[in-house]
Amino acid sequence: MPSRISVSVLIAALASSVAAQDPFYMCTENTCEQCPSAVASAGTGYPECVVYNSEDVFANQGYQGTEGGGYSVFFDVQAHEPGCATIIKTPAGTDLAGCGVAIGAFKQPACVALAMESSFMVQTCCGTDCDSAGAKMIRGLGGARSVTVGARGGVYLKHANGTIIEPAEVGPPPELQGAKHQTRSILSKRDCTKNSWQGGEVLTKPADNVQIVYDQEVQGGSGGTSVAITKERTQQWSTSMSLGIADILSLGVSTEFTESESTSKQVMFSVPAGQSGKVGWTATMNCSTGKGQCDDGEVEGEVCWPIKNGDDIVGTYRVIASS
Repeated sequence: MPSRISVSVLIAALASSVAAQDPFYMCTENTCEQCPSAVASAGTGYPECVVYNSEDVFANQGYQGTEGGGYSVFFDVQAHEPGCATIIKTPAGTDLAGCGVAIGAFKQPACVALAMESSFMVQTCCGTDCDSAGAKMIRGLGGARSVTVGARGGVYLKHANGTIIEPAEVGPPPELQGAKHQTRSILSKRDCTKNSWQGGEVLTKPADNVQIVYDQEVQGGSGGTSVAITKERTQQWSTSMSLGIADILSLGVSTEFTESESTSKQVMFSVPAGQSGKVGWTATMNCSTGKGQCDDGEVEGEVCWPIKNGDDIVGTYRVIASS
């Protein structure tokens, strides 16, 4: 992550190049007329993440808070060039695959409410950039080329007076900081030493994909509503190392490690008031970072696996907006 000085220099250079027409604005009400913040027209370019703390952008600006401690924000999306899209991700961070969890993807003008968690970012892509670096689509949403978890790059935000807001983090996503996560089990076996894994505390993080589990448009209206989720949810293991499943099992990463989990258990999802779109689900993964021994030397990296809770899989449901 660049130092605060280098980020400040970058922002100063950016401020002089911001175009008069902004790609979209962040507003406090459903007519998208009161908009204290906007997205600057220029950004970092792929693959940099530009992550903001929600408090730094939305606090004391008239935005309504949400039950989870975030903010309800109306995004006033302007027209895009053909083949281009803007993706909203929350939570976001340089430690999350693809810079964060996608909750909105827009190609057409719209005024739509999204629930921002404690961190977020805005990303853009055009044409084949949306498919670059193995970016994964929001599975089931449609519009394959322009609806991705990875995108061309983050963009900077600015206040209504034109001042660029300094982000909390700028840097590449984790899959570009080292080896890209693999889920294939077809890699050649490397004869890893049984139970040689030395890892730290097992931590949780969201998976690198969003699955659409309710593909009809839902409307939260003025008082919210509920829908029954019955579509199958499936999540596989992943690793940043070039190892197949047999080697991972040999290393003994965790007694709780599972290769894949699926469930069709019905759950009820509450659609917040004011939100509309399809319902997406992102699995929560247990992740262990450490090292182990294989026949050709030491291996080091991260291994993640889905978490089972009874006959369900742990994860988060969100309204996924698009236009």
